[in-house]
Amino acid sequence: MACFVPFFAFRHRHFAVLCSSCALVLCLLVVTPAAGTMFSKELNITRIEETTFRHITPQEGAMMWGEAGYSSWDTSTTAFAYKAYSQRYSQGLPTPFTGESYALFPFVPTDSRTRIENEEWVTRTTLVAAELDCLPGIVQSKQDPEDAMPGLNITQITSIHHRCAFYLPPELGSAFWTYTSFMIDIDFLQRYKKAYPKHKIRIDCPGKDQLLIGFWGRTKPPSPATTDPWGSGLPNYEKATAVFCKPKHYRHQVDVTVDSFGQVMRAPLFTTPRATYNDFNYTLWKNLVLGYGSHKPFLETRFDKLDYGLPDHTSQLAKQELFTKPRRDIPIRGINDQHIPTLNLGDNAINVFLPLKRSLTPYGLSQQTNLTALHDWETLAKMFSDAYRFLFAIGGGASELIIPSGKYLPAYRGKRKSKAIGYVPHELWTRVVQGCLCIIILLDIILIFTYWNRKCNIAGDPGTLASSLACVEQDVLNDFQDAEFLSRDQLLQKLRAKNHKYYLQDGKVAILHRDDNEDDSVSVSEERPDGSLPSFPIDQCQDQTKVSTSNPWELSTYVGLAAVLIISGAVILLSFLYRQGVNNPGFEMPEQRILYDFYSQVVPMVVTMLFEDCLVHLTSHVTYMWPLKRLVCGDSSSEPLIFNFEKRPPHLQIISGLKTRNYLLAALSSSVLLANILAVAVGGLLTSETMDIAHRNGIVYGLSGEHHNLSFVSEGDIFNPAEEHYDFQDSEFLYLAVGDRLGFDRRHPWTNDEFFFLPFENATAAIKNTTDYNYESSTYGIGVEIKCEPIPLSLWTSPIEWNETSNQVTRTIAFPTFKENQNLSLRMGFSRRYLEDDMSRIASFKAFNEKNPDLNWASKSLSAVYYELGPVHYPTELKDGDWDFYQVWAQYRVEVGEITINRPLVATEWESQESGISIDIDVNGTTINATNLVPAIAAIRCQVQPLFVPHIITVNSTSTGKVLNATRNIEVEALMQTESLEDLGIHNILERFKILLARDSGTSSDRSLSNQDRSGSRLTPEPRSWFSALVQEECKRKLDQDINLYENVNVNVQCLETVYKRLFAIYASLNMNTLLKNTVPREQPSTFIRQETRVVIRPMALYTSIIMLLLFLPVVCWTYLSLHNPFLAHPPTSLAGAYAAIYASNALDDLKGTQRLEDKEWELLLRVKGNRYMYGWSVGRDGRSHYGINTVQEIPTTTSDNSKEI
Repeated sequence: MACFVPFFAFRHRHFAVLCSSCALVLCLLVVTPAAGTMFSKELNITRIEETTFRHITPQEGAMMWGEAGYSSWDTSTTAFAYKAYSQRYSQGLPTPFTGESYALFPFVPTDSRTRIENEEWVTRTTLVAAELDCLPGIVQSKQDPEDAMPGLNITQITSIHHRCAFYLPPELGSAFWTYTSFMIDIDFLQRYKKAYPKHKIRIDCPGKDQLLIGFWGRTKPPSPATTDPWGSGLPNYEKATAVFCKPKHYRHQVDVTVDSFGQVMRAPLFTTPRATYNDFNYTLWKNLVLGYGSHKPFLETRFDKLDYGLPDHTSQLAKQELFTKPRRDIPIRGINDQHIPTLNLGDNAINVFLPLKRSLTPYGLSQQTNLTALHDWETLAKMFSDAYRFLFAIGGGASELIIPSGKYLPAYRGKRKSKAIGYVPHELWTRVVQGCLCIIILLDIILIFTYWNRKCNIAGDPGTLASSLACVEQDVLNDFQDAEFLSRDQLLQKLRAKNHKYYLQDGKVAILHRDDNEDDSVSVSEERPDGSLPSFPIDQCQDQTKVSTSNPWELSTYVGLAAVLIISGAVILLSFLYRQGVNNPGFEMPEQRILYDFYSQVVPMVVTMLFEDCLVHLTSHVTYMWPLKRLVCGDSSSEPLIFNFEKRPPHLQIISGLKTRNYLLAALSSSVLLANILAVAVGGLLTSETMDIAHRNGIVYGLSGEHHNLSFVSEGDIFNPAEEHYDFQDSEFLYLAVGDRLGFDRRHPWTNDEFFFLPFENATAAIKNTTDYNYESSTYGIGVEIKCEPIPLSLWTSPIEWNETSNQVTRTIAFPTFKENQNLSLRMGFSRRYLEDDMSRIASFKAFNEKNPDLNWASKSLSAVYYELGPVHYPTELKDGDWDFYQVWAQYRVEVGEITINRPLVATEWESQESGISIDIDVNGTTINATNLVPAIAAIRCQVQPLFVPHIITVNSTSTGKVLNATRNIEVEALMQTESLEDLGIHNILERFKILLARDSGTSSDRSLSNQDRSGSRLTPEPRSWFSALVQEECKRKLDQDINLYENVNVNVQCLETVYKRLFAIYASLNMNTLLKNTVPREQPSTFIRQETRVVIRPMALYTSIIMLLLFLPVVCWTYLSLHNPFLAHPPTSLAGAYAAIYASNALDDLKGTQRLEDKEWELLLRVKGNRYMYGWSVGRDGRSHYGINTVQEIPTTTSDNSKEI
């Protein structure tokens, strides 16, 4: 074998062979494994690419990248505020291209429209930011002698330099709240003065349009309740602070690094000084952040498609004790049956009155820890400045309010850095390969210098039997007399005893004689003058009837059996390892990388290369034995004599084997080539992968015990009493759901699309870093089971209501409602309309009399009218079976045509006076040309039941509670008692959720005091509430196309069910602390799952390795079976072995004197002679029988038993 050649070469002091064999061993056993290990797999490789970046708008980026949930909502000017709300309070994702106090002009690479995850962009862009430069104001209380309300103090606010002064409008404060806070500007005061001319508002602030005034005050307790509740809450401040602030907007050129989602990775590096920035619509921006959207002087401004303005922070502030104590009572105003105003007291939700609650003020208040400190003007100025800076940054990154289109902005050169899985050179193995290659080069140089200009003194190729016959002197062959009867050691001993020296002379091997008295060297031939050979006595100790034949020990039966067992064992081992890797998630990764490289690649490749060396050794045996094997059969041509078994390496003997019909040689040579493929497969058999590993001995504190161990609080204890007030809105669950669909909000902790899951936390002391693990444990899910269906048209009607209010008859025509719910019908928006009984026509009085009836009231541009109502919940006395609420999207298509009046017209007293119509006009049966509104109703009714279902869930960590997977625990669910849900209070949770959802949509029974009534007529089919907007987006996601809610009621049913479940799950999670305050967690088993780097088996490499090994088995068996019987006296692997077979051969005469011929000439000569040759017992040149190579002749009549066998 090749690995042992250097030892034999060194032992025999053959330094040329030593150098070449050392180089071969280094290539096989060091360079090959090290080169295969040199490139190691890395999970995070940084790739850098130079490119150009162009600026875009936030909307362009969302459309280009296909943001999840992207919709037209992002084009509404207030969407940024909800992103800010989500980011600040609800673990929302940071807005792209923004920091806490700045925004960057967004950009993308010009050479790609595809977003690559784990990519970083490094370039230059523009940074914009803002702050408020504030000075203190002077707050004074004055008694206004002209005031219509004696005793009311007028609050005057004056700047520190007395350049601006004004009276504060009384409605911006209230004595029913402990504190009052807001920020306004001079434009607000001027509009307010115009809208309310009766209020004495004095303004003396010339040229201060961009001046913002922030206010914080503590009011005196209200006067005792009187019969005049409308004036009892006007504020008198016992302490107040004001600041006058001037917004400053600036820009920088900066070098930044962001990821492909626009998230800022590192702090920007400023490259230019600060410059003023005013390339945006300041007026629109100011009206948004100051919360003017829902205030009367600004109602003509449409800030967004849903008319919500900025988020309402009331529910967020109510969670902090700072804003609930001290808290005052608020009067609940009403009118009794005698039309006399009444006044009752109730609790406020918070202690701060926010007249502009949808503004930047609550963004600043929510970050405070001491309300008393806000009386310091610097603290108050910092609060407003921080809020303004934060909203300006989010607005810049999330909308086009701040940052203009990037079409005309310059492009910048930059870099794209991406993380990828790939292969990198390992330093240690690279150095090993380099060192070995240097050693090999050095050995090659030694070989070159050793054999430089050295003459071989030989003509033909010495690798054939013909060369052995032609290139030897007879006196050399005489030393091998009777060698076939000697073993290898005996022959070696005999040659040593002769003490002859051999050398190459004139292309022949000859004996060098040296006498004591002369230095000359001569070649002596003992051939007789007549050409015959002298006879030599045969050693009588040899048994002349037997010849010592054998095969190399490598071809013994035991070695062959061991080879088969080793190959079979390797196949079994690989199969076992693969099964273990499948049953278990891979194998543990060693801490030291060098150890992993050693056992995963170095050792397998070294073993494979040794196996290949064994195959090479077998191939060499088959190669040199083939000519003699052919000759053993007898009567062979000269082809075996001229076959050169050393001319080609074993890897390339396939063609030679096929040409000579030596198929075993071709198979072995193919196996050597396949062994190289096996080395590659085995070297890549093991690889490292990141995978989830489960540890099943974990413990968590949770609530997975029997359901009766849980004890929810009652309805009265779940919610703050202030929330019972009809004007209280808690829309945070809607903000989170909207944020989830818009793609700027993380899924709320411990929720999925259907359930809120009772949380649990780590209780295993051995696990310290909980964020590294995912947790799987049992828990309960709180959700709803909702079933919806389209409402049958038979249930629709449009009743005429007769309301006696102030002695007037009011005709109210509702758009379609239910027969069961007639007393909840809403106004259509115009008082002069009527509806036919069959729901097909609606018209309005423009001018009508007996002579000229005219009901054409619609303009030519009007094509349809849209109404949105819901979710509206049935009153208890009107519920139809189990139906809980209904949702309506009604579209009325405008048509002009004839209409027949089929009922008496009834008009109000005011309508009669204006149009001249008598209340008792009888126009029944009159056909007139009128405007018709043809309805197309998409209405849904739903029934809802609470759910409390056991689950087994997997979350990413107890700190974030992101639910990765959830499955129902069927076994535990079967044991639960459904009647226990009442005791757990889940029905109370659901009822409160219904109330708050109805309040937000503006369709609850107390809508008159809520923020907006969204049931009026519209001219476009766009959603008008968060609930409808969510349903529409869900339908778009399901159908993957743009739709509106007025077209397909069946699709709306599925979308509504999905949205309702998600909203309730989020709502329950937001009230988690309150819901679980009476529960006691206890230990429960859990499975901890962590991503670990494990060693796994590549299936393709495994299959390749097993197939290769299975292919080797028949070849190895074929080799040992075909060479099982020994037939060689001495293998021709040395000159001695060849000479022992030809020393008395008649074939010597065929090639006598041809030592200067080449291989082709020998081949031609032997072919011309036409002799046949054999290997075995035959009569040699000396007339005696020998076991060797000879020409075919008449076989002697007397042969030995052994010769007969041969």
